[in-house]
Parts: sequence; structure tokens; C-alpha cells
Amino acid sequence: MILPDSVRFIGKSAFADCNALKKINIPKNVTMIEDSVFGHCYGLTEIAIPDGVKAIGSSDAFYRCKGLPSVTVPDSVKYIGEKTFVCDSLKSVILPKNIKYVGSRAIYAEETVTVFYKSTAEDWQNVFTDNEENTLDFAELCYYSETRPSGEGSFWHFVNGKPVKW
Repeated sequence: MILPDSVRFIGKSAFADCNALKKINIPKNVTMIEDSVFGHCYGLTEIAIPDGVKAIGSSDAFYRCKGLPSVTVPDSVKYIGEKTFVCDSLKSVILPKNIKYVGSRAIYAEETVTVFYKSTAEDWQNVFTDNEENTLDFAELCYYSETRPSGEGSFWHFVNGKPVKW
């Protein structure tokens, strides 16, 4: 589905339970993806979140999108609410360097999800996560490094525009 660029706001639960929705390009003028906007869109397999979105729901924005394999969160996003990407087949999420908040169970799937964070472990310490609620319990957090790291930990880099672990 392609929404026109004149759309500036998509209200709470606007596309919830829309199982026929396979692909969505969010218009470039939208600055927030509200709660449950795409919740229970079981057929959703691809989303394009434009740079300019600053926040993704305070909860459940893409909750139970069972067919969604990966998500790239643009650099403009500072806030991701709780249970935002609880998607059974989710394999990877790319998080921006400037993210400030990741809500409880924001990223969760049946199998471990690889979270590619576009910065260092030191920068991750400045991101507020609700540790009591195990924000990334079922995720492998990888830190960005342009060169092969010599230290311990999980690191990644881009190869032909795709995230690849070192």
C-alpha cells in the first residue's frame, strides 16, 4: 500500500487487523507511528519507515506482524515504545545511533533477533531501556564497527548496504 505524501498523521489502530496488507510505505511527512497502527497485520512482510519519523508508538505499533522478517529504523527515530516489534518471524532490526529510548519488550520474536545498533557499546549505555522488563532479552545486540574488532563482543558492518556480522 502506498499512502500519499500529503498524509501527515496515521491514527491509533488505523490499519490494525488488516491481514491483506503486505507492504507499506509510510509517507515522508509522518513524524510518529501511533500505538497499534499496524497491530495484528499478519500478512505484513515489508515496511519502509522514512527518515523524519521521530517516534514509533508508545505500544504495539507493529505488534504480531507475523510475516515481518526485518526492520530498519531510520536515524531520525529517538523513541521506540513497548512491544513495538513483537513479530514471530522477525530476524533483524537496525537501530539508529541516536536512539534515546527503547521500551520494554520492544523487540521480540519466537527466535533470537539480531539487533544491529549503529554505534558502540559505550553509546548503548546512554540509551534508556527498561531493564526490569528485559527490553532485549531475546535479542543479540551487535555494535557497529567499520573495521574488524579485536575485542570481545558482537560487531557488525555494512556489506553492499546490508548488515553483516564480523
